[in-house]
Amino acid sequence: MRRPKAAGVRDQRTTPTAADHSWTRQAVCAGMSLELFFGPPGERQPAKSLREDEAVAVCAWCPVRSDCLDDALTYHPKQQHGVVGGMTAEERIAERRKRQRRVKGAA
Repeated sequence: MRRPKAAGVRDQRTTPTAADHSWTRQAVCAGMSLELFFGPPGERQPAKSLREDEAVAVCAWCPVRSDCLDDALTYHPKQQHGVVGGMTAEERIAERRKRQRRVKGAA
């Protein structure tokens, strides 16, 4: 017999196409240029750092930042560029590892 899922808990078997993305309508970045978050082709330092700082600042006051970050870590774990959920690609890799260690430690 299956236990009912707690409210607000994502089913890990849900495919990316079945995920609920209704939260995106509340995102501060909705309608903004993706180039701010993902950069133009051939972008170099320090322009990349400046752009990423600006994108992180936009995310900082977004009401759905945690939903965005959770979505990126859950459904797009191999995305290794851009600012998503207020984190750069490098920060998301570190966060993903941290969460995996936490899950393994709880088991």
